[in-house]
Amino acid sequence: MPAKSILSKDATPVGAIMPPNFFSQRVQQARYDYLNLTPSPRAALEVVCGGVEQCRPDYVVRRERFRYFSIEFVAAGRGRLVLNGRTYALGPGVAFCYGPGIPHVITTDPDAPMTKHFIDFTGRWAAALLARCKPLMAGAVQVSDPLAVGALYEEIHRSARTGSPQAREVCRLLLQILVLRIAELGIDHPHGDARALQTYHQCRSCVEREFMTLRSLTDIARRCHRDPAYLCRVFRRFAGTTPYAYLLRQKMNAAADRLQHSDLLVKEVADALGFPDPFHFSRSFKAVHGIAPQRFIALSRRR
Repeated sequence: MPAKSILSKDATPVGAIMPPNFFSQRVQQARYDYLNLTPSPRAALEVVCGGVEQCRPDYVVRRERFRYFSIEFVAAGRGRLVLNGRTYALGPGVAFCYGPGIPHVITTDPDAPMTKHFIDFTGRWAAALLARCKPLMAGAVQVSDPLAVGALYEEIHRSARTGSPQAREVCRLLLQILVLRIAELGIDHPHGDARALQTYHQCRSCVEREFMTLRSLTDIARRCHRDPAYLCRVFRRFAGTTPYAYLLRQKMNAAADRLQHSDLLVKEVADALGFPDPFHFSRSFKAVHGIAPQRFIALSRRR
């Protein structure tokens, strides 16, 4: 879907009171968080409300217009989205957005009712923020790490409910992180890629579990029973990095933790992580963290 259709300026003026049918009544359970129901027309970016809904089998939302921007995310179940005349299948890990004046219909599969998060927002920066997420602007988008996106929604829910003076600002910042994270994790063409996505998740989990003993791309491929070239393509597609770079990040995170919280020497940490050459370890540590191990130790101990 062209970006201009999502960013239509046909909007009800902000600041008006929510109509009675703002939310669907066809939910089994729901949790709604209200941040600012009367945002200023001059606001740069304002989170209006958010929540999570467990849909009933007859759940439906049918709107010809909506006054705010919204990003929704399916945590479980299946459904269908008709957005500005185009139809999209909804399932776990799918995010989608719509903006002011954009007709949309959201229905759930009665045999697998959806559970979904949403966040509604407005402001002069709202359209520009969404424009930074090309996968979202194309319509519904599958994300490669649903747990990461779901965790961000949960953090927004928690922050909204604190009632602190900082809650609205925290939620504004988390909204921006959410958009960038979906941009980072969005898959351009999810249909037909279920097997590749499953391979990515399985191999990533393997690296996270066994990074202490893995030393190379060949080791990762052998442990995952996959061809190295194919594994590189999968990681490039779903993570924007290589399997070895992901492995190195796990090793260097563990190295930083050991250097900070133990009296081990650099060469001892290097050897424990599979680097017999401490100079190679030091170069890798600096490449990942931007600082040499010895300098990291000095700063950590000073703190």
